Amino acid sequence: MKKSSAQHPVPVLFLFTSLPVGGAENLLLSVIKLVDKRYVTPVVCCISNKGQIGEEIEKLEVPVIVLNKLKKGGFDYKIITILKSLIHEHNIKLVHTNLYHANLYGRIAAYMCNIPTVASVYNTYGSKPSWHKRFVNRILSPLCKSIIVVSKEIRDDITKWDGVPFEKVKIFPSAVDFSMSESDLSIKEAKAKLGIDNSVFVVGTIGRLEEQKGHIYLISAINLLLKKGKNIELILVGDGRLRGQLEQQAHDLEIFNKVHFLGTRRDLKDLYRAMNVFVMSSLWDGLSLVLLSAMAAKVPILATDVGNAAELIGDDEFGVLVNSADASALSSSLVDFIDNPSSYKGMINKSNIMVRARYGEETFVYSLIDLFSSILNIPLRDKGEK
Repeated sequence: MKKSSAQHPVPVLFLFTSLPVGGAENLLLSVIKLVDKRYVTPVVCCISNKGQIGEEIEKLEVPVIVLNKLKKGGFDYKIITILKSLIHEHNIKLVHTNLYHANLYGRIAAYMCNIPTVASVYNTYGSKPSWHKRFVNRILSPLCKSIIVVSKEIRDDITKWDGVPFEKVKIFPSAVDFSMSESDLSIKEAKAKLGIDNSVFVVGTIGRLEEQKGHIYLISAINLLLKKGKNIELILVGDGRLRGQLEQQAHDLEIFNKVHFLGTRRDLKDLYRAMNVFVMSSLWDGLSLVLLSAMAAKVPILATDVGNAAELIGDDEFGVLVNSADASALSSSLVDFIDNPSSYKGMINKSNIMVRARYGEETFVYSLIDLFSSILNIPLRDKGEK
């Protein structure tokens, strides 16, 4: 690669709709922590609100620009105008957009400023692809240099539905911050922290309380197990639009005292330690970052066969797969976890080794920075880094 005459550090804009606790947002946090500031000046912008991850980024002495837009529905051209001004003010050389609204407005603004864009997509479309999102993405994909996805399934989705050329899509598997999976607590202490007795079998899941995550089926599965007399409780970590509906479901099933709605939490390592099994009950997904984190925390895995789960878990090598939208299947598999815990010890050890070998933060961050380097034709990290 020939070196450009451009001077370091190079200002790069990382654009998100907002920065709540989530997989894509955690990846940004990893980038901010690991990127070499001698080569790259990260500029972070939220179109809507800052969120908890935004606050954590600010603690790393990287400013987060908040536009406070998207309060109303419909397309807002003012966002593009503001982004153009921001690009000029900070002399941005490349824009990295993440998730739908940021991908929408960021690609247009960068194109109008004649600077390159890299877009990131973290989820498959699911069973009912949105026609307007497909239309928008089909129109805008030619405006960016590359599109990053975290699994082959997402790549196949956007090449099929959005008409994106295969060679434009880059697969960068999600990265795990292993410190988020390493608790100093014992299992008993971690359960006690949640007010749960050590004798209780704890099923846990982490994710937004949205339709995509399939929580209604997981709560139904817990109800089936309680009817069978199992000493079991569920911890739901995360928040979202379906929280009220899910709480009502637990009330209606008369199991609300067995379902713990913990909201957004950052003490995930202690929550993993409290779990006897981690369940991903998604109806559709990309590559679940919390699934990888649970493996790194040595928690047995039960996951629905969506997105990249089958490729990640293999033939029951690193976890157990069941069909999605099936409370009975979840319940039946959980019975085996409850009754035969020792049979999963080998699986736990293998999955932990696999995740730590393949999904470290450095792999994702260096792949991303190298992509930026190739687009800008500027070296953006030391050659000695792996």
